[in-house]
Amino acid sequence: MTRRNGATVPKRVRAPSSVPADISHAPDVVRLRGMQFYGFHGATPQERKIGQRFEVDVEMAIDAEKVVDGDLSTTPDYRIVYGICNACVTERRYRLIEVMAREIAHEILATFPMVGVRVTVRKPCVPLGGVVTVGAEAVVQRGNL
Repeated sequence: MTRRNGATVPKRVRAPSSVPADISHAPDVVRLRGMQFYGFHGATPQERKIGQRFEVDVEMAIDAEKVVDGDLSTTPDYRIVYGICNACVTERRYRLIEVMAREIAHEILATFPMVGVRVTVRKPCVPLGGVVTVGAEAVVQRGNL
């Protein structure tokens, strides 16, 4: 904790901006950012009844040396990754976005040859008395399924 303007505030911890250090040995990253879906998730009955918008970002650590031009079986197919995210947000129900992010990550990693995946799920309009965006991030590496 640090003191700022007389108040005690937690120290800031910088989150990595791309693939985390433990899978950073992968030379390349494939990203899908800003996917938006409407779903019925949340800890409160009201969130699960009314629904809300969710944003999903996916970063996939791949070995580009193994990618063959024109062969989608050697790299993540954006259409399938989008479909996995869409199905998880629009067809399933979660009380916690942390669980949603982890399930999306596991499903993507089980579907494609890659080193690891980072999935971020955000709720941009959380009713906390002001404009607040909350999010959860899951990082899953090959071998940790």
